[in-house]
Amino acid sequence: MCLFQDSHNNIWIGTKFGAAKYNGESFKIYSPHTGTAAGDINFIFETIKGEILLCTVSGNITKIKDDSTTVYKGSKEYESYLFTQMHDSLISVARHTKNNIKSTLLSFNKGKYRKLKNLNGQWYNLVYANDTIWILYKNSLNQRIFAFLDKKYKFKELNINIPFIRLQSKADTIYLSTYKTIYKYFEGKLTKLIEDDSLWTIIPTKNGFVKKSFVKKNKITEYDYTSKQITTFNIPAFRNVITDKEGNLWFGTENGLYKLAEKAFKHYVFKDYNIDISNPGVVIDKNNNIWLSSFNGKLYKYNGNKFIDFTDKLPTVFFPFLIAGFVKPDGTIIWGRSGEGVVKKKGNKFTYAYKNLANIFEIYYDTLTQNTLYGHAKGVFFEDKNDKLVFDAGSIIKTMILAIEKDTAGYYWFASRREIFRYKNKKLTKINDSAFTYGALDIAHDAHNNLWFGGEGGLVFYDNKNFKKIEHPKLLNKAITALHVVGDSVLLIGTTSGMAAMDLKTF
Repeated sequence: MCLFQDSHNNIWIGTKFGAAKYNGESFKIYSPHTGTAAGDINFIFETIKGEILLCTVSGNITKIKDDSTTVYKGSKEYESYLFTQMHDSLISVARHTKNNIKSTLLSFNKGKYRKLKNLNGQWYNLVYANDTIWILYKNSLNQRIFAFLDKKYKFKELNINIPFIRLQSKADTIYLSTYKTIYKYFEGKLTKLIEDDSLWTIIPTKNGFVKKSFVKKNKITEYDYTSKQITTFNIPAFRNVITDKEGNLWFGTENGLYKLAEKAFKHYVFKDYNIDISNPGVVIDKNNNIWLSSFNGKLYKYNGNKFIDFTDKLPTVFFPFLIAGFVKPDGTIIWGRSGEGVVKKKGNKFTYAYKNLANIFEIYYDTLTQNTLYGHAKGVFFEDKNDKLVFDAGSIIKTMILAIEKDTAGYYWFASRREIFRYKNKKLTKINDSAFTYGALDIAHDAHNNLWFGGEGGLVFYDNKNFKKIEHPKLLNKAITALHVVGDSVLLIGTTSGMAAMDLKTF
């Protein structure tokens, strides 16, 4: 029911049947059967005198000092005690057994309870900070009240009309949370820190706080709210991003084409150019032309002055939807398709290939082997430099691959919407790591040989040893659709609500 580590590094375990102390070598049991402790222990505390207090839901307290025990019985008037310490006294809030809408603040000192304050409502929790007991409870009008009890046991309610559900402290600061917002209360000032639709419990840590999400199967996540390493940009969600020869970045979004140059965005609104295209994929050819492909089968080239429609140059096929786009070193442009096969442009000629393969969402070129890898509806197939199919990994993957990357150790990484795989020498390994809630929609490789995975479960970092989920306020509850590394210092993160840039130098 609870765990506690005392000043001598002993571990105390509170259970329904008593408590156990573990000194690193053996256990010592305190239980009702031996008369050394009560049962149903839900709170363990060490006083400033070095006494261990085992507290129960019924208000019984067992005091342990130098292995001698004393049991103090609680009152039948109260149940479900919640405890903290103030000076040399233990402060508790207990609910009335006969009328559970009423609670009472109690102090426990020298084996005796003392009534401090009746609360006409139900308590949530209390913490001790700055010689003050901070209390959160719900009154008879169903209003959540934030209050405190000072060192002279004077009670005061704060006039803050916010429905808090949790209260925690760290050093001199109080943290409060609603179901979706965390606040900081310091020196009488309340400041909003972060919003998250799935907040349930907050626990302050060295660099931020830990949140426990109730609606996400009690998943526990750590956030660093002090970090400033991620900056967001007000552009729509995009499918992919490319860098041209001049170092400019190009984004294809649902609201048009964006160009980022000299830290400023230029927006090309498609309707202003009479372009029938939406949320395009973007590639750049060897002549620095921008090619835009779309789910509606449209294909345009932007040469720096105007957009040119190339749709009628495409092979006539049943499913025209163009998805993935890639430019090989020899200048060949390849577009994957939502129907079947790929469209290749070599010189001025467009051809249609691999019509037996459906939904090619990812194209990756291996500069070492000169193989081209295609992620499709049932796995991955490899094409050699002579445009011949040399191996179909779909026979062992058997799932739709949306992203492909290769690390410096020669492993290919394949990502589906729900799974991550590592592949080498025709051996496939499925990655099972708690950092991944889902699979990934994109993978990026940075200048330090780290891998980044982005998907519906957020952002995951891999340093070739361990996976780490990257939690940041500006990425909360956002599916990541695209990743792109710029130079050796910036990771661009495309999300369902826009773009964020992570400074890798401060990561």
